[in-house]
Formats: sequence, C-alpha cells, structure tokens
Amino acid sequence: MQGNSFNDSIPPSLFSLRHLEELDISYNLIEGTFGTNFGNLSNLKRLYLDNNSIHGEIPTQIGNLTNFHWLSLSNNKISEAIPPSLSHLKWLTLLDLGQNFLTMELPTEIGNLSKIETLLLNNNYLSGQIPPSIRRMEQLVCLDLRDNLLSGEIPTWLFDFNTLSQLNLGGKFPFGFPTRPSFFLLDLSDNNLEGTLPQSEIPYTLENLLELSYLDLSNNKLEGHILSGPQMDRMNDPNSFANNIGLCGMQIKVSCEKVPSEPKLKEGKLKKSKSWETGFSREMAVVGYSSGFLSTVLVTE
Repeated sequence: MQGNSFNDSIPPSLFSLRHLEELDISYNLIEGTFGTNFGNLSNLKRLYLDNNSIHGEIPTQIGNLTNFHWLSLSNNKISEAIPPSLSHLKWLTLLDLGQNFLTMELPTEIGNLSKIETLLLNNNYLSGQIPPSIRRMEQLVCLDLRDNLLSGEIPTWLFDFNTLSQLNLGGKFPFGFPTRPSFFLLDLSDNNLEGTLPQSEIPYTLENLLELSYLDLSNNKLEGHILSGPQMDRMNDPNSFANNIGLCGMQIKVSCEKVPSEPKLKEGKLKKSKSWETGFSREMAVVGYSSGFLSTVLVTE
C-alpha cells in the first residue's frame, strides 16, 4: 500500500490482522494519531509509516510488539518524548524516527536495543547529552543524530565501535577524535573549530587514518601548517580547507612563509554538495551498512 495517496487515518480494520508480519503504508497522506490499537499486532515484524502526516506521540503500547525488527516512522509530525517502552523491542535492528518533532532527552533505556544496527534520530528537537547507554549497542552500524538540540561533548567512545561505519552528529560540539584507521571519509566543515594546526582541535591523529581518502575542514577558524604525511599529502583540494583564518601547506599551494589572512573559495565556484547528508534509505541500511566496507564520520552543521 506504499505510495497510494491514502489521505485518511489508519484504517481500524488493520488492527484486527493479528497474524500480519509486515505493514507498509509509507508515502501516503495518512493523518491522525497512532492510537493504542497497534499493540494488537503482536506478530508484526516490520512497520513502515514514514512520509505521512501522522501526529501526536508514540504510544507506550508499541513496546508490546516485541517481534519488531524494523520500525520506520520518519518524516511525520510525531512529537513529545521517545517512550522508554521502545527499549522492549529486543529484536529491533532498524529504528528510524528522523524528521519529526520529538523533544526531551534520549531515554537511557534506548541502550537496551542490543540488536540495533541502524538508529536514525536526525532532524528533531532532542536535547541533552548523548546517553552513555548507547555504547551497549554492540552491533550498531549507523548512527544519525544530526540537526537536534543536543549539547555537551561528543563522547570519544563513539569512535571506538568496531561495527560503526556511518556516524553523523551535526551541530557544534566539543568533540573527541577518531583514531581507528578504517575511517576513510572525514567531514568536519562548518563546525567553528579553531586553533593553530597541528596543535589545534585537529590533532596529529589525522596521520594515523591510513585509509583516509576525503577530508573537509572548510568553514572553520583554523590557522597554521596543514599536516603532511602519507595520507595528508593527497588531501590537495583547496576547497577542503577554504574559509579558515589562515592555513598554509603544500596541499593548498600556499607557502607557510606568508600565510594569507583568509583563504576563500575561488569566485563563482560553489562548494561541492554532499550527497551523503541527504538521509539514509532502507536500501543503504541493507546493502551499505551491513557490508562493513564504508567508514564515515560526518560532523557538519
């Protein structure tokens, strides 16, 4: 029933289908609230309600659906807090609540989702700090928390996950830094980073990212000598270092004997778009994340 332009509330008759295992009514015009009848679908394993106009809060009864594997509710008008009862979904591998109006702090209980591989909470109004309980998600492959109201430091343990390959944090956090050499794409643009390289917030550990093939430090307040080394010498796109206070180095063909006050993009040249910031699809969750070949850090505004 995906993409059929249904423009009413969720049909009550659906809640009598007690043996239903998958329900996809995404990309419609469905309005109304969840109600409490979802708790009747005890055999449901996959639910796709994304891209509708469902509003109100997530009912606590959703925690009764303990057979859930995938739950996609993104791009609706869901509000209030994430209910702690979601932590009862012990088989859940994908939870997508992105692009809603969720508020309050992330519940500590969310760390009980021990099977979770993809956790998408982007584009909400979540506040507080990243809960330490997330480190219990030992199978986590993708974490997207960008565009929320989170505060505090980005915990360094986020970079120590053996399974994590897609990390999108967004915002202007003080943060630790990845040391695991398998990261090959690193975007720290638009983050108000400041200081003198290499003693600044971008430390010598950049040299240890042996598989690094893309680096973007543009639109910060960095100055000084750009690191050199086996990987850093190949980071030679000037746009990746543009709009800082005063960087120099062979990568941008600027001598450190005379550092310009404000290197900028060439006139008329737009900064390249980042297709990976447009969101995560189900296909990516199945193909890209599970393969484990991609390691990415996105820390953009």
